[in-house]
Amino acid sequence: MSNNETTLWRPLPLIVCNALALLLIFSWYSDWGQALWAPLDQAVFYALNGSLAEGHAWQMFWAVTNTKRFDYTSALVILLLFSYHILSGNRRQIIERTAAGVLIVFTVVFAIQISKNFLDYGRPGASTSLEPSILLSQIITGFEFKDTSHNSFPGDHGIALIMFTSMLWYFAGRGYGLVMLFLSLFLMLPRMVTGAHWLTDNLVGASYVSLIALSWVLATPLHQRVIGWIIPLVEKFVSLGERLLLFVSGSREQAERDLAQAPLNAGKGFCMGSADIIPGVSGGTMALILGIYERLLKAIRSFDKDWFVDLARFRISAAMSRNDLLFLAPLGFGIIAAILFFTRIVPLPSLIMTHPELVYGLFFGLIVASIVVLMGEVERYGPKELLITAVGIALGYTIVTLVPVETPTAAWFIFLCGFVAISAMLLPGISGSFILLILGKYAYIINALGTFELAIIVTFASGALAGLFVFSRSIVWLLERYHQPTLLVIKGILIGSLWIIWPFQDRVYETVRGKEKLVAATPLWPDALDATVIASALLMLSGFVLVMVINRLAGKTPLFKGH
Repeated sequence: MSNNETTLWRPLPLIVCNALALLLIFSWYSDWGQALWAPLDQAVFYALNGSLAEGHAWQMFWAVTNTKRFDYTSALVILLLFSYHILSGNRRQIIERTAAGVLIVFTVVFAIQISKNFLDYGRPGASTSLEPSILLSQIITGFEFKDTSHNSFPGDHGIALIMFTSMLWYFAGRGYGLVMLFLSLFLMLPRMVTGAHWLTDNLVGASYVSLIALSWVLATPLHQRVIGWIIPLVEKFVSLGERLLLFVSGSREQAERDLAQAPLNAGKGFCMGSADIIPGVSGGTMALILGIYERLLKAIRSFDKDWFVDLARFRISAAMSRNDLLFLAPLGFGIIAAILFFTRIVPLPSLIMTHPELVYGLFFGLIVASIVVLMGEVERYGPKELLITAVGIALGYTIVTLVPVETPTAAWFIFLCGFVAISAMLLPGISGSFILLILGKYAYIINALGTFELAIIVTFASGALAGLFVFSRSIVWLLERYHQPTLLVIKGILIGSLWIIWPFQDRVYETVRGKEKLVAATPLWPDALDATVIASALLMLSGFVLVMVINRLAGKTPLFKGH
């Protein structure tokens, strides 16, 4: 054994971790330990499970957070977190941190497989063991989630989270470790709330498995040896990646900066996508807040005649270097991830159907605040400005009252919806989702995205792509040459459209092709100040404050001036 390997042995942590693991598992199997653990398990379960009686919204929250899709989303967040750590270093650090990441994944997977195949206690979950209990699957229907388990000990969910937290803390530092710790505590809760896991499945079962695995990996030379085996393979991939990045960007320095910012840009894209999917919030406004608006605009406009000429002449490197792909790619990834999250994981269309007053209350506040923001962009209000605004109001009111809610589902109309809705990407103050809401296709498109109806998705995406090339330049041209009149018309349209966004409506639904669809709506004033009215009013206020705070963060930068 070399002197270096001798120093990598850490006997005290190794002994302490294994001793603590043995103590935990001994307490679990002993009668005196069960006398302590069993009452604690029951008390925690009843406290958490009892929260499911607080209302449908709370039930839906815990159902969503117990789905496999939510687990995959959480894993992606963890991956982006560690990716940011990897890409923030120099070339050597990137290689070493990537090798450490591979080690982390393999260690976690190995520990989970060992626990499933050799350490499974066969303990049923709390929801099937205790009475009374609230079984969430009997209340929420329509999608799959986990609220029961026949083999809950040790908790594989907890093993993964504890080990990821510990190894991220070890390799990336305390800051990343603390973030992961809070994330892990949150992600352990859903299984315990629904009764799929007991507290001790994580506190005892997952902890003792993690302690043994972590101690033998991190307190011995094993992790250094494994990392040493992985590094040569990582070096080959990094060299290949460097050549590819240089081919795409044309500049090594710019490529390195873009690569380091890729996880952050993906996060910014998620914020933009989240804003775009909520009627009343503009992705363009979000881009301004995040400090990427000007770069985004330039990147979109780079798909011009010269780009097509380079592409036609097979000057691929020149074409790719024009488009700022290392910026657009992670941004687009984040936008798509947000769309999938709010369609496949958080079911916004069903919430609109089940809680229209609450959802539209939030939308109403968001849109009113957007109107106020646009008012601040207008330098003066004279008779001419008021007349232009009135024209916009009339146009907005006409759109929401004359265009039927049950608009066509033909391909040409879906294409048109995509064409118009993409304006949100380029025009701060107006949302593409809001446009879809007016056109009666918000829930239709969201449902299509959530169920992967390719025919609708491709048609809508084609329209959006066409709008990106055509409508974007039109908006820029109008705002550059007719800045104030354009803003006044937009503001007027928003004011006129509030007629249909008012949360309290006499809504008429009909079953069309097996789906409940809104076919008519008449604004009403609420008869009484009940809980629904109060909640809707609070959401209005929240939406208004949110947009005003966002605008405050964005500053008073004039839109499109100077371009």
